[in-house]
This record gives sequence, C-alpha cells and structure tokens, in this order.
Amino acid sequence: MGDVYLDHYTILGLPTGKEGAKLTVDEIRKAYKTMALLLHPDKNQHDSKATAKFLRLQSSYDILMDDKTRQLFDEQLSRHFELDAKRRRMDSDLARYKEEEEEEEAKAREEARRASTEAIIAKAREDLRAIAEAKARERARLASTEAIIAKAREDLRALRAIAEANAREEARARAEAKARQELRAIAEAKAREEARLATKAREEAIAAAKVREEAIIAKAREELRAIAEAKAAREEARLATKAREEARAALIAAEKAKEAKKAAEAKSHSSFSAYYYPSSEVSLLQDQLLELVHLLFPPRHP
Repeated sequence: MGDVYLDHYTILGLPTGKEGAKLTVDEIRKAYKTMALLLHPDKNQHDSKATAKFLRLQSSYDILMDDKTRQLFDEQLSRHFELDAKRRRMDSDLARYKEEEEEEEAKAREEARRASTEAIIAKAREDLRAIAEAKARERARLASTEAIIAKAREDLRALRAIAEANAREEARARAEAKARQELRAIAEAKAREEARLATKAREEAIAAAKVREEAIIAKAREELRAIAEAKAAREEARLATKAREEARAALIAAEKAKEAKKAAEAKSHSSFSAYYYPSSEVSLLQDQLLELVHLLFPPRHP
C-alpha cells in the first residue's frame, strides 16, 4: 500500500470503511477470485496496463489477508476518512465563510470598502495558513503511515523468506532421511548377502570336511582291511608252520615207532604181538599223514 489513498477494499470490489473492516476472510477471498478472473492479463491482452492492475489486485489481496497489515490499513483508512471528512467540513466552512464574507463585503463595501477588503484578506490569509498547516500535519501523518506500511511490507517479506528457508531446510532434511534409509537398506542387503555367502562357505567347508572325513575313513578302512588280511595271513602261516611242525613230529614219532618195531621184531621174532603193525601199513600211514598235512596246510610261496 504505497499510497494511503489506495483503497484495497475498493480494488477488490468490496465496501470500504467500517463495512470493509467487518468483512470476513472468505468474503475477501471470494471477491479476489472474482476480480482475478476479470483482470487477469490473459483475458485483457488488449490492455497495456492489465499486468499492473493484476499485480495491484494481488498486492491488495496479500495486505488484506494478513491480519497485521490489514489492521494497520484499517486504522490508517479510518484516520484518512476522518481527515477527509474534516477536510470536507473545512472546505464547506470555508465556502460558507466566504459566502458570508462576500455578503459582509457587499454590505460593507458601501461603508468602508478598502478597510473591509483588507480585513477580509488578512482573515483569509490566516485561514489559508491554518489550512496549509493542517494539510502539512496531514501529510506528515500520511508519511508516517506510509513508513509503517513499508515496515510491515518488509516484515512480511522477511517472514516469507523465513518460511521459504524453513521449507528448503525441511526438503533437505527429507532428502537426508531418504538417503539414510537407502544407505541402511543397502547395508542390510549387503549384510544379508555376506551372511548368505558365509553360510554357503560354511556349508561348502562342511561338505569338503565331510568328503575328506569319508576319504580318511575309507582309507582307514582299507588300511584296517589290509592289516586284518596281513594279520590273518600271518596267523594262517603260523598255524600252517605249527601243523607242519606237528606233522613232522608225528613223522619222527612214526619213524621212531617203526624203528622200535623193527628192533622189537628182531628181538622177539614174534608175530602175535597185540600192537604189531606190518611195515607196509606203517609206511602207508606215514604217507597218509603227509598228504593230510599238505591238504590242510598247503605251503605258501612268496
């Protein structure tokens, strides 16, 4: 509101003064939408001032929608109306005074035209001086009002800048939070992949260990089987050796018995001995014993 005489209610097509101060926010918004449709530059391309009018409409709407600036404007508008009414009364009084003075002039013109004229002029000068002083005071008040409005505008711009900065900070915070979530998801996926690989490695190690264990067990079994076979072979050889020794001892005993028999036969020349065995039967018995030994314990060749 650069000019105090710029009535924002009137620009929006609303009643001004005390009636304008009573308008609600919804009524102001509705009036703004209606005027915006009428004054939009796209619909008034033939008017070179359409953009300026639309911007002025937007500025008036922003001022009336802000409680602080609207209050300031209402107060200043009220003072303006009071000053305007006072000015009109002063003009009316001055006009009436001039009429009265003119009547007095007309009456006094015959008596003392010059003296009356000078008095009237002096009085008029005093009145004009008073009016000029009143206008000067009014201009000072208006200047103060404009300064207040300018300060309010600066405050509004500062608040908008703060709001924009807060919005940017919130956007940045949301972006950082999203980035942290993505990094967390990547880390979790990586951890799951590492756990899967570790599990797979453990399973492979267990399988390899199992294979090695089975190989060791198989090798141990082979070695035990070889040891058992070697032990059985040694035991068999030992038994065969023992049998051969027993057979040899039996043969020796048989030989000794044969010799004893021969000696006994030579001494006694008796053929009725209860334990007499012909030599042919003894030889046959020896041959059968040797054959039996070879069948039971065949000789091992290295």
